[in-house]
Amino acid sequence: MITDHPRTRFICAHVANFPEDLAYVASFLDSHANAAVDLFGVDMPVRTDVYRAHFRFLESRDQYFEYPDYAGRWGHCRWRIYGLGLPAEALRKIYSENALRIIPGLKL
Repeated sequence: MITDHPRTRFICAHVANFPEDLAYVASFLDSHANAAVDLFGVDMPVRTDVYRAHFRFLESRDQYFEYPDYAGRWGHCRWRIYGLGLPAEALRKIYSENALRIIPGLKL
């Protein structure tokens, strides 16, 4: 579908539903210029602590920490994660610049 509609912008939720295989996601994005992925979509209650876990994952180099499960509960995750410690340039793109590029007319 994405290939058949090159003038339509597709935003694929949850890192294109394949966050465990970033090589696949990178190849998918390289092959589909009209596709983007989101990182912050959540299937749980929208709460500050849920988003803080996302920020911690992207910004810190913390090791082996918990995150909320699909119901927004702490202490029930299937595995623990490590912070990526992304550089400021990447964080700027994730937090604002990509949205401004992808969604015409968006003002932040």
